[in-house]
Amino acid sequence: CIAGYNGSNTTIWQQACSHLLEQTAIAPGASSDQNRNKNNNNDNNMAYLHALLRFLILVKMDEGEGVGNNNGCLKSVLEDDRLILSDRIAFACRFLPPANLKAQLLKWIDSCQGDGNIEGIVITGLTPNGIQLIQSFVDKTGDVQTAALITSRIIMKYSEKQRCVCSEWLDSYRNLLNSWQMWQARAMFDVDRANFLRSLGRSKASSASTTTNRHKSNKIASTIFHNSSASRNFNISRQMNRNNNNNN
Repeated sequence: CIAGYNGSNTTIWQQACSHLLEQTAIAPGASSDQNRNKNNNNDNNMAYLHALLRFLILVKMDEGEGVGNNNGCLKSVLEDDRLILSDRIAFACRFLPPANLKAQLLKWIDSCQGDGNIEGIVITGLTPNGIQLIQSFVDKTGDVQTAALITSRIIMKYSEKQRCVCSEWLDSYRNLLNSWQMWQARAMFDVDRANFLRSLGRSKASSASTTTNRHKSNKIASTIFHNSSASRNFNISRQMNRNNNNNN
């Protein structure tokens, strides 16, 4: 069906795709819970195939509407939880109008924070919303290691409360490694964190030094310019005085 798509969306093509969508192998929720873990990759492929066919069928059903205004064909993809969130975000960025895109992103953020879905960090980044999302993820899963590894590579520039939350994750992960007697892993974690902070400090010092040198260079250039201007004005004044004396 995919190979036969040529943009015209003929009746024969629609019927073939509709028949394929009715097949239980690619229908949403087709796999049982027992088989889903065994065939996870296959299920993912079927989910993408199902979404693609649904989109191609619906996108041409009303040719007078633009894709961004055809809510049916877009929702079939945007609301399919079987698809990776980052792929749905890319799809939304490609087809949704700006106002609808913002509303959809906010909807996904709320959903991820409620479900503890760490995929939402693709949208939030490591902002206050991102920290709240990670906390929800930890509350749902108890996976403090992921939270600690993420925040170990950043320096929070937000409120004291958020910095304390990140510090608690780091300390909890250290204590967890200690309780498991994983001394080497704990040492490697601390060394890596220290090296990161040290390199960050050097980067800031280098940036500050560059800024200082730039200010000094600008000041020297300005002084030279003013001195040369003053010297030029002095020479002009001397020449004018000489001309006046000669005329007299």
